[in-house]
Amino acid sequence: MATRRKSIRPERHDRELLIKLYQKWRIPIDQFEGRPDDEAAFVVEWNNLARRTDSAADLMHYMKTQRKRGLWIKLGDDHEPAPPVTELSAEETEALVDIFYENVTLLENGSDVLAYDDEIASLIAKEFEAETGRFIPSHLLVAKLTALRKRGLLPKVGNRGKDKDDIGFNDIGKAVI
Repeated sequence: MATRRKSIRPERHDRELLIKLYQKWRIPIDQFEGRPDDEAAFVVEWNNLARRTDSAADLMHYMKTQRKRGLWIKLGDDHEPAPPVTELSAEETEALVDIFYENVTLLENGSDVLAYDDEIASLIAKEFEAETGRFIPSHLLVAKLTALRKRGLLPKVGNRGKDKDDIGFNDIGKAVI
């Protein structure tokens, strides 16, 4: 079952403040995944300015939800360059995608859940290390998964392993020839 998360609901003046802060920092929302120090500092500055106590997960969830609804600003070309994404071999990438599928997609969650759920991200990092023998911090694996998603290389909820000719149980009761 998919994980549902309630979004924070800032007042109008707080939302405007958040947008100004976002423009000041010039870091696209998805890049915060690979920049935990910047994300933490951004959240501290937000909470201090707005006199709030939002978590990083709640704040990022709000901004991503607003973006998905077409209600968030775009930085255009005026943003910080993305940090380099962790390089993985083809085998490591395949292992990471399989681990993602088993721990996220099969539970009917999308890839965004990784940015909000430290437990799942940590579990993926532990399983990745067990599978590959290579330790990579969870935030770097989340950034890698986001890069793969943006390139269309991650399975979507409910799609992995389905053959387009697979008719499931639709053939029950039909004669077998």
